[in-house]
Amino acid sequence: MACNDLKANRQSTTECSRIVQEYKNEMRAYADRLETSLSFMDVLVSGAKLADGWSPVPKSGMKKKESWSSALGKMKSLLSTLD
Repeated sequence: MACNDLKANRQSTTECSRIVQEYKNEMRAYADRLETSLSFMDVLVSGAKLADGWSPVPKSGMKKKESWSSALGKMKSLLSTLD
C-alpha cells in the first residue's frame, strides 16, 4: 500500500517521489482501462440495437455503467489535481 511504502522510505525523498509517481501511473492506467470498458459497453449496446428483436439494456446494466462513469469522472478529477 502506498502509505506503508512512503512511511518505510520517509528518509529518502527520491524514493518517495518514485513511489508517488508509480502510484499516479497505476491510477492513470486504471482510469484508461475503465474508460475503455465503458466505450466497449457502448459499442455492445449500439450493436445490439442494430439486431432484429433486440431487447433494451437491463436497468442493472445501466446502473453499473453510471457507477463506472461516475468513478471515472472522480478519478480524472483527482488525477488533474495531482499534475
